[in-house]
Amino acid sequence: MTQGINLVVVTPKGKVFQGYVNHVTLPGELAPFQIYRGHAPIVSSLRAGGISYAIGLTLYAIQIQRGFVFFLDNEVKIACEGCQPIMQLSEDTA
Repeated sequence: MTQGINLVVVTPKGKVFQGYVNHVTLPGELAPFQIYRGHAPIVSSLRAGGISYAIGLTLYAIQIQRGFVFFLDNEVKIACEGCQPIMQLSEDTA
């Protein structure tokens, strides 16, 4: 998926996920926000909550305690604590 964004999620224990996604939704300190391809560069802290991302028509989620996100040149890097297993929220039914 060359039209997506590269998402990298790491914890103190290692890499949780790396791959190309359509978009990612993050629990920002003030409010949730989404990052799509071409988004302006951003650095933000993250509160406890869920990170979700789409690959095709399938949506996945990761629960975190807190963390930071860095976005530049269509690459999202997330460093977080208290990461729960990845859950598939919906399937491509097409």
